[in-house]
Amino acid sequence: MDFEAMRGAMERALQHDAEKKEVHFPDIVEKPHQFSIGEVQAAMKHLAENEARQRSLLKRSLPILMSHYSEKLYGHPWAIYLDRKLPLDSRVVHNIAVSLREIPTTQFPVQWRPYPDESDSKA
Repeated sequence: MDFEAMRGAMERALQHDAEKKEVHFPDIVEKPHQFSIGEVQAAMKHLAENEARQRSLLKRSLPILMSHYSEKLYGHPWAIYLDRKLPLDSRVVHNIAVSLREIPTTQFPVQWRPYPDESDSKA
């Protein structure tokens, strides 16, 4: 065990915010004993905030993307049963909906349902 590295991590923990070094999660995974609990918590917080921003962006853009695909594929701004048909024709829509665990059923106002559910194809 690298006690010198652990001592350095403990000293950084005592300094709190005096040292604002950004820690990347892959570094923590490779050498966990070199980082303080505070540094690990900060890296986890950063990951969670980044994921929340990405999910928010996907959630705002999915109805717009679905409307665009509906117009191109079916000739209507929002086709009937679009939330059932489009994931079968568009892997992008399917993957985003799986990632969000929901899919919009209407565009104005946007309403959501869980995705996939028992009525969705096992694509």
